[in-house]
Amino acid sequence: MFAYPDSATAMVWHGIRFFLRVLGSYTGSLGTTLLGYFAPILVVLLAFILSARSRAKVAGWTIVMKETWKEWRKPAAIALSAVYGAIFLWAVIREGWKDHRNAVMEKAELRANLNTTAVTVARLNADLRVKTNVPHFRDPAFGIVLGGAQAFMKFRRAIGPDASCWILTTEPSNSIGPDIGDMSYTIISLGVMGARCPNGNLKNIGVKDEDVESLSHQGEIPGTVILHALPDTKGVITLQDDLSVLFPIKRSYTFPGPVTASQNVIWLQFGPDMKWNSEHHR
Repeated sequence: MFAYPDSATAMVWHGIRFFLRVLGSYTGSLGTTLLGYFAPILVVLLAFILSARSRAKVAGWTIVMKETWKEWRKPAAIALSAVYGAIFLWAVIREGWKDHRNAVMEKAELRANLNTTAVTVARLNADLRVKTNVPHFRDPAFGIVLGGAQAFMKFRRAIGPDASCWILTTEPSNSIGPDIGDMSYTIISLGVMGARCPNGNLKNIGVKDEDVESLSHQGEIPGTVILHALPDTKGVITLQDDLSVLFPIKRSYTFPGPVTASQNVIWLQFGPDMKWNSEHHR
């Protein structure tokens, strides 16, 4: 859409461009060559010379030229101004009309686009309200919630109803909080609900504050979750299999701090650039 100039410099340049367009339209009305442009003037000059020539035989060229010039200059100036002025004025009107017509057409097109956009926005807002408040069981998010909750419920059954446990998570995106990103926050919510285990990070297994950041990133694999658990922790193999449906996962048997089997500690170390499996399958 054309933006009307609102600064002095922009207005000057707009005026210059408009004048050049008018000049081009003006000269185009007279001819596309220098000869076509100056031919009418040459006709006037030739008529002037021919008129003076017949009188010059009697009174001489000098006197006749002066007298003829006095007689011709005012009518010639008026005639030239009238003819060329009318053509120039028409060029101004024509170019101004083009600008006006283009502005009207662009405004109509903009209104049509705005109306279409308004309808689209209204439809998308309606879809968003439904999406926000009405569960859709075919959505990938529903599969993530259901699969994640079931995976951690199986883990709880494997370790026993009264066994202690910890679900530690780290995610480098930090989009929710320190060491917590969107994916790890989802898993924390599902894990605490399904396994009834408290959540935490490496501080909960004795890692010093000054070492937490470096050890949280040590051994990370982009786009993959590393499941840290001791070899004899119950239910971990099944948990890994169930979570592998949600995202890429690998197994590790070590921790950066002291952990015992009876604590049933698992550490889900999310790598950078994580995505759900459902995002890859779209």
